[in-house]
Amino acid sequence: MTAVFPQTSPAISLVPAGSSSTSAFCL
Repeated sequence: MTAVFPQTSPAISLVPAGSSSTSAFCL
């Protein structure tokens, strides 16, 4: 998901997409 929303949440790039917390934060 990191590549899906790179502009939306640049901070997500630092966190692995495998983390459940990352997915929830992205939503």
